[in-house]
Amino acid sequence: MCGDIHPNPGPLRIVSFNCNGLTGKKKTLIEQKLTQQSIDIVCLQELKKAQVSEITFTGYNTFVHSRTVPRSDPRYMYSGGGIATLVKNSLTAKPVFSSEFTATERLDVKVETGSHSLVVVNVYAPPIGSGKDTRTDDFQCDTLPHDPHTVIVGDFNAHHSE
Repeated sequence: MCGDIHPNPGPLRIVSFNCNGLTGKKKTLIEQKLTQQSIDIVCLQELKKAQVSEITFTGYNTFVHSRTVPRSDPRYMYSGGGIATLVKNSLTAKPVFSSEFTATERLDVKVETGSHSLVVVNVYAPPIGSGKDTRTDDFQCDTLPHDPHTVIVGDFNAHHSE
């Protein structure tokens, strides 16, 4: 053989879940599912956790983008988001992009699978413009990676207005 044939590392199991607050009960349920279903990558949205130390899962590297704003900041009423990408310890992973404080949260994690790599983009775009919400929708689809080795998941709150 010429050496350019690479074994297929097998399919990756990727799950996305808006947990609407990562409570102890939900964390336990997620950990059970991770084990039972042999999930490789989990993207969580709306953690509503201020402490990154609260977002750990046995057997997984955790990459977190917390939306934490001091209570004195006028943006505090919008601080309930937060996203995390969990990658099984058997895979090599590193964060490659994390959005600044904007309405839309985004966390890109590059995952190495043998001789191949994949970028997992985790997005949370909160509903905008309801009630006292004065934020503007800053989600721009054209800013997402267009690479064929990219998976984009998340909660886009893409409600139809008609």
